[in-house]
Amino acid sequence: MSDAFFITGGPKSGTGWFQEYMTTNGTFCFFELTTQLVGGNVEKHINVQYSFTERFSNLDLATLEPQIMRLFTLYPYLLPILEYNLKYLNPIGGISDNGIMPILLALNHYIPNARNLLIVRNGPDIALSLEHQIENHPWHEKLYPDYDTTDAFEIACHEYKRMADTMLYYNDCLDTNKVLIVNFERIFKDLGYLKRIWKFLTKGKIDFNPDRAQILQHKKSHTGIHKKPKGNTIHERWDTFPANKKKIFLELVGEEFMRSIPGYSNFPDIDW
Repeated sequence: MSDAFFITGGPKSGTGWFQEYMTTNGTFCFFELTTQLVGGNVEKHINVQYSFTERFSNLDLATLEPQIMRLFTLYPYLLPILEYNLKYLNPIGGISDNGIMPILLALNHYIPNARNLLIVRNGPDIALSLEHQIENHPWHEKLYPDYDTTDAFEIACHEYKRMADTMLYYNDCLDTNKVLIVNFERIFKDLGYLKRIWKFLTKGKIDFNPDRAQILQHKKSHTGIHKKPKGNTIHERWDTFPANKKKIFLELVGEEFMRSIPGYSNFPDIDW
């Protein structure tokens, strides 16, 4: 399975968009396969993950062995499905799924030549979107049980920092030739950026189609219950961000942390 790839990120980071982008002649890409493998229901998936975390609360899920345990406890058919499709459907393919983030080390252990795409997105935008999700999901307490606050936006800021930290950790510990951090905002602004991502995930074995990429760049994304921030650039959205929430974000996440993320070194003065 040398031509497998994994795409992951935080909520509303574009994993659904990338599933469509990477599904074409010569490639396939599963979307939210982890959720499908536990019944296809998001709430059921949350409950399954929560049960695992409760049962094995002493495990450090940033290390390989606990991730292997999580992979085969929760998703025992994930690797066989991927292997079957790579063998009989297309030689290049993978999974685009936020749910694989806690098992990414395990997946790379069993597929050591896989490519890994880590999608990061502007922190305030994600926090605003997550806040709306937390307020609208009755089961959010199971998702975020460890934060010493009940304020939805504060939880969202903590969760964004945790997810970004995890991706930075993966970027450091995985083989540098097999991992690429990309910025969500740039995929809709820069065709050359998309070409670089395509070549990385396909290892240059399939020609890049600029016309198809441009069509997908201009396709409206589905926001669901997530709140879409106002403004065309990160700079514009930060200028219109509510003052009280801006203060909370700077206290809990901070400009220094945002600027440590690849692509956001000039935060918040970014014009894409």
